Amino acid sequence: MHSVDLSKYAKALEADDGECLYVVGEISDLAQKAQRELDVATYLPPIVVGSGEGATFAYAALADAPDNTLGGAVGIGFENRLGLKLRFCPGAKATPALPFSIKPRQTLRAPAFRVARLNSLTE
Repeated sequence: MHSVDLSKYAKALEADDGECLYVVGEISDLAQKAQRELDVATYLPPIVVGSGEGATFAYAALADAPDNTLGGAVGIGFENRLGLKLRFCPGAKATPALPFSIKPRQTLRAPAFRVARLNSLTE
């Protein structure tokens, strides 16, 4: 598991001057690097997990991902808004505005789970 602070990552994304964001490549690169460092023999596609705005980010990344790129997504407290200057491309369609909302895709390439609220975790 590797944690990324969405607010800090969003600031880095804001510096991008393109027309849209493709974060799936960065997520895959991070997963590959981490698994190499852990000496994992077989590559495991990353599962993106987020809460609140991070849940929207996780869903948008999964909707944008080509087949066999991400292992899935988990969203906790999905808010359907993402305060980024640029939209994700070319997957889920976003309505123009800041923050923008993500329109659901009919089919996703990997499982997605939505958890309404998480009060505590127990093992």
